[in-house]
Amino acid sequence: MTGKKITGDDIGIDEKRRERMQEHGTSEAYEKSGAAMRTALAASRRGEDKLKEGCQEEADSNFLEAIAWYNLVIELQSASPDQFRCSDRAMMYSNRAYEKLRLGRYEEAIADCTTGIELHPISCSLYSIRGKANTKLGRHEEAAADLQKASELEILSEIPL
Repeated sequence: MTGKKITGDDIGIDEKRRERMQEHGTSEAYEKSGAAMRTALAASRRGEDKLKEGCQEEADSNFLEAIAWYNLVIELQSASPDQFRCSDRAMMYSNRAYEKLRLGRYEEAIADCTTGIELHPISCSLYSIRGKANTKLGRHEEAAADLQKASELEILSEIPL
């Protein structure tokens, strides 16, 4: 799975799903994005299970598969940005950044977090992941700033309106 670029053609839309799309007024991009996201999350969970079993190589393979699926989700959402909330789009960058962080691809994780923050600047997870990646790279001032911001956003999210 990891050697091949995943495309929207890898996700079929059957007749039942087409009927549901018409009933709910959703687009093909929206449906395919949702299916790709579910597949990415499943690959990530398989990777976590492999880590618990002590199988780092198999875990990494699953994390790479998850990244490939998140790439597709981001591509689909970017092609039809008016159909997706900024917070949903930012979440996909956060999820992909987390997988990259686990693989030690810190610069790429930081880039994804920065893009996600541009879309949704109040995402605690984006600042947290970026802070962890900066820590791994020895950028302690940047890490401290990101982790402080993540902490502030976490506290704000717990305050009842």
